[in-house]
Amino acid sequence: AIKYRSLPQHFRFEPIRAHHLPQLMDLGKRYLQDEPVAQALGTTIENTRNGLEYLHQYAIAANSVVATSQICYENKNNQPIGMLIIYPTYRDPKKAPFSVPEPKLSQQETAYCWGIDN
Repeated sequence: AIKYRSLPQHFRFEPIRAHHLPQLMDLGKRYLQDEPVAQALGTTIENTRNGLEYLHQYAIAANSVVATSQICYENKNNQPIGMLIIYPTYRDPKKAPFSVPEPKLSQQETAYCWGIDN
């Protein structure tokens, strides 16, 4: 607890909402540049934009129900530095209390998501 005592002084967390989408996409772009599986597959924001937007929009929709996803800002410069996305999945998506239409994924998006999921 002592180690994280200064956390609120340096960082703030906000629930993810629709107006955060551009910032989430920027964070996703930075993540893809550093992530080893993305590097191995040649995955970039340009060839995975549909899938990344879908993931963020799903998290935003789910957050209106379960309120578990957050974006983190550094207080010093008010820039987003990270995100925590936790959203429910439903065996039968028709029973979910929200809906987000799934996009048609590119071959690159399918390869990257399949590799991460498995």
